[in-house]
Amino acid sequence: HYLARSTDDKKRREAIVGEAAGLADEALAASPDDPAAILWWAASQGEQAAIDRNMKALRSLKEIRSKLEALRAKNPGYGGAAADRALAQLYRNAPGLISFGSSKKAREHFESALQIAPDYPANLVYFADFLAASNDRERARQLAQRALAS
Repeated sequence: HYLARSTDDKKRREAIVGEAAGLADEALAASPDDPAAILWWAASQGEQAAIDRNMKALRSLKEIRSKLEALRAKNPGYGGAAADRALAQLYRNAPGLISFGSSKKAREHFESALQIAPDYPANLVYFADFLAASNDRERARQLAQRALAS
């Protein structure tokens, strides 16, 4: 999904995301309990939902949330609390009026990720970005400095 974000060509982005989603589906089918497969599947489905922006996309957000919550319950520390970090981003980016988007829940999952893996750079960077967007600039600065020091 990172490659897809690197292009401004919509058709190219859609092709990359489609290919990534297919590969992630195969990986998840082959290893449904593998944390890495779950995370990459969730990332590819999230990118697909961001492109589609329709009712099917909203349904897929619920499935993403379900798989991430299951991963969090089974293996909360995997990947530096990757399930909490991904759930935080999901709650942050999902539409609030017609879906389950929630700044409060995003903050709770970012806080949980920091409790589990307090020095994991991605937790610090993503939470700092969230805080800066929420006008908590002092705490955002502190977390960003911690990330740079790690």
